[in-house]
Amino acid sequence: MPGSRGATSAEPSVRRARSAPPRLGAGHSAQAPALPLAAVVGEPRARRLDADWGTLQGARMKRGRPQIHAWEAGTHPERVAIPPGNPGNLRLDALLDLEAVRQGTPVLWSIGPAGTLLLGPHTELDGLDPDTGKSRRRGHPSLLEGTLKDAAAGQWWGKEARISGELGWDAAKERFYIVNQSGRYSRHADRGRVQMENVERRFGQAGLPVEIRLVERG
Repeated sequence: MPGSRGATSAEPSVRRARSAPPRLGAGHSAQAPALPLAAVVGEPRARRLDADWGTLQGARMKRGRPQIHAWEAGTHPERVAIPPGNPGNLRLDALLDLEAVRQGTPVLWSIGPAGTLLLGPHTELDGLDPDTGKSRRRGHPSLLEGTLKDAAAGQWWGKEARISGELGWDAAKERFYIVNQSGRYSRHADRGRVQMENVERRFGQAGLPVEIRLVERG
């Protein structure tokens, strides 16, 4: 578990995600807004989570809406969750199809709001994206729980994450690696080598040694 580094405040340009009361139009029923994480776990732990894994952020916005596709609204059916400390001694070599990773299908990973490591294969679905004509794949938002609260505005409760990326295989080195490749969750100033080293340790705690490959923010 990370914890050797002291808690630090997030950079001014990055704010911890906090849900606000919904502004619902006709046909939408109100529901209680999610509490800020600090109100649930306490401010000290919330700040430590921010320092260790990056602040909690929603999916990157595109045309004024979070970039979450309709087929990512639910939770990935093959999702694996490794809670902090891995109290159940879960092993990724038993929970993931690592042979598929060796054959070129990456596994997506994301650090959830409370520091849980979430994983699931980058699954290709039938049909094409009606907006782009490209193949449909379950991306990082499908690893996270959430509820669409206003379809017209594309507003969500949840679907917020910390540093995220992919698990891949280097055939030349015969080694698994993790890369912070997530256009929707990793393009923030507070995600870097420190957070990736913490992710590397989390993989190791679950029995899967990995190499870090850091993509610098452009």
